[in-house]
Amino acid sequence: MNRLLHVVSAVISRFLVLKEWQKLLILSIFGLAFRLLVYALFADKIVAGSDTMQNIVLGRRLAAGDFGGMLDTYWSPLFPFLIGIVTCLLNDLVLPSVVISIIAGSLAVPLTYVLVRQSYGPKGASVAGVIAIFSPLLINSVFGLGTENIYLPLIIGSLIVGWNALSTGKIHQYCLTGIFLGFAYLTRPEAFFYPVFFITWSAAKAISDRKGIFRKVAASSFALVIGFALIATPYIFHLRAVTGTWTISGKTSANIASGIFSEKSTEFGHDQSRSEEPLPEPSIKELASNFIYNMRVAQNVLEEILPIFLLALVALGLFGERWDKERMFRESYLMTFCLLTIAGYAASWVLERYFYVLLPIFFGWIAIGIIRLETWFQATMANWKSIGFRSSCRTSSFIAITMILLYVYVFPVNFFVRSKESEWQRATYEERDAGIWLRKFGRAHPKIFSPSFRPAFYADGIQFWTTSEDTNEIIDEITNCRGEKLISSSQNIDNCKVDYVFISERWTSKRPYLSNLSNALKSRPEFELVYFNTERPGYTASIYQLK
Repeated sequence: MNRLLHVVSAVISRFLVLKEWQKLLILSIFGLAFRLLVYALFADKIVAGSDTMQNIVLGRRLAAGDFGGMLDTYWSPLFPFLIGIVTCLLNDLVLPSVVISIIAGSLAVPLTYVLVRQSYGPKGASVAGVIAIFSPLLINSVFGLGTENIYLPLIIGSLIVGWNALSTGKIHQYCLTGIFLGFAYLTRPEAFFYPVFFITWSAAKAISDRKGIFRKVAASSFALVIGFALIATPYIFHLRAVTGTWTISGKTSANIASGIFSEKSTEFGHDQSRSEEPLPEPSIKELASNFIYNMRVAQNVLEEILPIFLLALVALGLFGERWDKERMFRESYLMTFCLLTIAGYAASWVLERYFYVLLPIFFGWIAIGIIRLETWFQATMANWKSIGFRSSCRTSSFIAITMILLYVYVFPVNFFVRSKESEWQRATYEERDAGIWLRKFGRAHPKIFSPSFRPAFYADGIQFWTTSEDTNEIIDEITNCRGEKLISSSQNIDNCKVDYVFISERWTSKRPYLSNLSNALKSRPEFELVYFNTERPGYTASIYQLK
């Protein structure tokens, strides 16, 4: 153990004295290598989520040459576009999204270094960069295969360039900030509101300088808006052409209107932008009530992201010493960004992964907290030396010990560190495995009657479902082609005849009437049981083929 600690502290000491480009290169390489290692070890634990499946379906349309089919009013276009491009090179269902997520997720590491370097110098940035390499939350984000992996680098990039713009006053930096935000908007629609944040800070900086306030604010705002509009405007006009209204996204409109996703869209992956039933317009009282409730949810999420010991380091990093004017301006810049982000999601819908964009900021504060703690430790040891106590713990050794303990503390958060029951409950392995089996051994592009889209997705097929709960009516709909098609893959539909019926214990426990359907299918001669997975009790899955 002592030898390992000596090696780690020696590596940290050596790393801290490297040149800037060397640090960035090493952080980038190790960030990518660690994510590739996790993928090599735990690829079998990756299951595409509902959002990811939709983005992959859209991306595969682009790969098939259907650019218009890729564009959607509900799902932002950048991630599907990248999936489509990579799919042209790697003809695989999920691997293109994995490649994009690993590469984009790795960028979070050097960008964390640059962001923290602006605030606290190279030492704090180095510690923050190392934290970003191994952060379980960033690792979970990468292998969640969501838009967050692209969104985070774009937003952090805008914060970095935006700060340069505020510091130097250079107009092209404001324009570049707008371009970053434009691409972020094409990834997640909530980025549409961030230009207001940067314009506000531009005004605050101009006021503090007390020279040419109106000219500076007008020029910086114009440059930022031009950069943003250059990237975002074509998609906004597309939304106008398709929906007939000015909107930034059907997704944002649905989230704000409902406060939460409907049960139907959550369980069946139904696209709310295509719902035939319009969402009711919420009242001011309902919006306020939803905001207050979501602020409580956001507080719980932040407690998960920053458990007590990490929160203590954040507090030490932020308030361990008094602020001068420059530090006040910088911390206010980052803190108001965090508050705006939290409040924005509280106004619509709160999920833990939405707050991952704040992690590089938190890592900076944690890193400075570790350095402040090390300073306290060395000062304390100096006092003990005066009474004869000796300590050989160097700065690098203390930082190494602290970071190892920190990683051990947060290690259980990793997606691959779960009990078997929790793993199966969250990962829906039986749906993925059933879809993969159908793709290998079933009919090409099968039509699958299933309460979940996932089997149809992994089989590169088409999902059919119905709202009926009567067993005889359901069987009649299956056999007579009257199922309600909710989601289809990129393949064209030549007829509505169902090929397979998928039923699992997961869904019979949610919808007891499906147990009756399963029993009925066993007794019907036109249905044949072709697949039965009993790998995990409580999560068995069956596939019946319609003869």
